[in-house]
Amino acid sequence: MHGSVRDFAVGPEVAKARHVRLLDISSTSHVFFGAVFFKSARSVIRNGSFSRNIPPEGDGIGVFSSDHIRILHNKIRHNAGPGIHVDHSNENLIKRNVFSRNSPGILMDGDRNEVRRNRCTRNDACVLVDGSRNVIARNRIHKGGDGIAIENGHGTLVARNDIVGPHKAGVYLAINSPPIGGRDNLIRRNFVRASGDDAFLVRREDRHSQLKRNVAVGAGDDGFDIQSRTAKLTRNRAVRNHDLGIEAVRGVIDGGGNIARHNGDPRQCTNIIVCG
Repeated sequence: MHGSVRDFAVGPEVAKARHVRLLDISSTSHVFFGAVFFKSARSVIRNGSFSRNIPPEGDGIGVFSSDHIRILHNKIRHNAGPGIHVDHSNENLIKRNVFSRNSPGILMDGDRNEVRRNRCTRNDACVLVDGSRNVIARNRIHKGGDGIAIENGHGTLVARNDIVGPHKAGVYLAINSPPIGGRDNLIRRNFVRASGDDAFLVRREDRHSQLKRNVAVGAGDDGFDIQSRTAKLTRNRAVRNHDLGIEAVRGVIDGGGNIARHNGDPRQCTNIIVCG
């Protein structure tokens, strides 16, 4: 606690340990990780700074095969790699951290993790997820590349995030190349404003996911671009987007209550029964 470390291959390393605390540590300019947990559990890293770890590998914090790690109130900035890299790790909590200019802010492969109340600014993306039953909630995201991406896995909740000015998509599900997608994810009560591309994008590789009560304002393309016929849209709102408010393929399930107004395409929406 209350120390600093710099210019090594790795900063603090916790391996095969439990109940470890890293408190108020400044860790910078390492080759691989500012800090790393490996096969560890029930530990905490709080009130630290994990920044400026060097190209091409340098990550802020690594969490590998580790569970129940709490990462709280840290500043994670200017890393060549991810701000936090979570791999094959479950039931971890990432809360109230500040991420800036990482690539991406959080790269997460695992189940039942929670990402709550963090602030992301100008990262390549804020959160990229491959895993199931994760929670991404109440984060504030400003500019950067994409906002939140659920690329694979099922049962993840993305709720009440505030995303402003991403250069690409605000929230997207699945990827085209290679064709990978999840299923049964819930995107609820998120606000996306002034995205460079679609505010909300669901590619056809995603299956049976739901979008409820989301708001898309001022997107550079569509407010909602729904390419998966199994997706369900309920009570979403799209206003003043450059192209369509809601562009949905045939077969998309209309849960009712969707609104699209003052968008660039006079049709406002496609394949939604009522969007006025």
